[in-house]
Amino acid sequence: TPAGVKATPGSLDFNQCGVTQNASFAAEKAGTYNITAAVADSGSTTTTGTYSVQEATWSLTVTKANTALVNVSGNGHAGASDGSLTAVLKNTSVTPNKDVSGKAVTFKIDGNAVSGSATTNASGVATLNDVDLSGVTQGSKPITANFAEDDDYGVSAGSGTMTVGAPLDSTPPDINASVNGTLGNNGWYTSD
Repeated sequence: TPAGVKATPGSLDFNQCGVTQNASFAAEKAGTYNITAAVADSGSTTTTGTYSVQEATWSLTVTKANTALVNVSGNGHAGASDGSLTAVLKNTSVTPNKDVSGKAVTFKIDGNAVSGSATTNASGVATLNDVDLSGVTQGSKPITANFAEDDDYGVSAGSGTMTVGAPLDSTPPDINASVNGTLGNNGWYTSD
């Protein structure tokens, strides 16, 4: 079998004609692999077998795994740079679905592309922090997460909701202090 392809079982023994046996093949990466099966008549240790050696070659095509972006969510404050967007990338070609790590995910808020991307961790979670929310108003906003596909995994998109809170109050308080009284001993004021 080619590198990256596993046959189960690795060999089959036939002890009579007309018998069908099956082998399964699995590959770690998408692609096309040439598989060659050789059939040889072993006979006995002292005689040649009755049948001639035969080979068969065919192509095994392994397609990209299907993916889904789930648990898409976000939060932050209107006008601030504290936005956080999250999504989980899953391989949906297997059951149960497996987390996909090391893949770039991009986001949109209310249809507008967000600068940068986040890479999925070992749990398939992509989190983009410090998102600039200038121009984003308070309230619930639709968001989308996108995975563009690569050599092994197909394209996917997911949607969710971002909760955008009220703008942070950056205005310092207006404090007017006044002191009334008469200067007394040791710099203390006494009330009038």
